[in-house]
Formats: sequence, C-alpha cells, structure tokens
Amino acid sequence: MYILQSYYNEKPVAYIYDEGVKPIYQGKGIGNSLIQFLIAYCKTNGFHEAYVEAETDDVESVKFYRKTNFSTEMQATHFTYKFSSIDNKS
Repeated sequence: MYILQSYYNEKPVAYIYDEGVKPIYQGKGIGNSLIQFLIAYCKTNGFHEAYVEAETDDVESVKFYRKTNFSTEMQATHFTYKFSSIDNKS
C-alpha cells in the first residue's frame, strides 16, 4: 500500500498496489480478508479513501474486486512510458 497526499482533500489516500494471493491459496477468502484489513486500517487512521486498479483484460482480478464491498468502479485509460537500457546509450 502506498500513501498518497491528495490535492483535493487534506486526508491521505491509500493506493493498494499489486494485492495478490498465490494460486494454491486462492478461493479461501484470503484476498478478501486482506482488502477488509486495509479498509479497516485506512478508516481507523483517517484516510479519505483507498483504491486499487485492475487492468480490464485481467478478468479474474476484475471479477475478484467486484465481489468486494467497493464504493465506486471507474473506467480509466492507462498510459505507460517505458525506458530501456538501449535508449539510454550515449
């Protein structure tokens, strides 16, 4: 989890990054327990909100997060800038 300072609110925002459970442990409620723990932590510690991103084509992740007790679902466009060592040659 990353703590982000918001321009729009005095309270911080939690960005949940790469929450995952090994395949052999999936379907046992561990992922949901992790999300619920993070939500409780954020509520207790005065966060404005918490969010997690899942790529649209990652069907299983989207399906998992839709089962959690989320407030809103947002569609977004993701832009990536990659830097390879080949591009950095002098």
